[in-house]
Amino acid sequence: MTYKQNGFSLFEVMISLVLISIAALGLIKLQANLEQKATFTLQQIEALHFAERQLELFRARANDTTGSTGLVAFSQLGLPAYCGDGIDQLSGSIYSISCKVEDVAGVLVGELKNITITISWNKRVQDNMELSPSHAVSLSTKLSKYSEFDM
Repeated sequence: MTYKQNGFSLFEVMISLVLISIAALGLIKLQANLEQKATFTLQQIEALHFAERQLELFRARANDTTGSTGLVAFSQLGLPAYCGDGIDQLSGSIYSISCKVEDVAGVLVGELKNITITISWNKRVQDNMELSPSHAVSLSTKLSKYSEFDM
């Protein structure tokens, strides 16, 4: 008597389920990685905006700041009071800012400053208990004492 089988065997069904499960786990892992990278990218863009905002504050300086608001005198660029004003309220305090203002050595001492703005923040998930921040964005520029707007 010949017995003709119709349909799939149990072994074939089990192999199919294993392959589908592996593919589904791969897609879940891909989704998790994409979400993590998207979050990091948004944080990096926001940090870059804060650094640009700080540099623009330094660029909007004047020799005479009497009666004006939001302007920083060139001689006061390195003061801590002018670094990161309002960043805690805007970002929910996940970012920290540091401003490094140095005179350029050589002929232009006192007339040219090297400015470095660094925005740092911690990882979303900490790998270990380090005290140092995990990510940072840094912008550097040089500012002259002389502005095209000074008369």
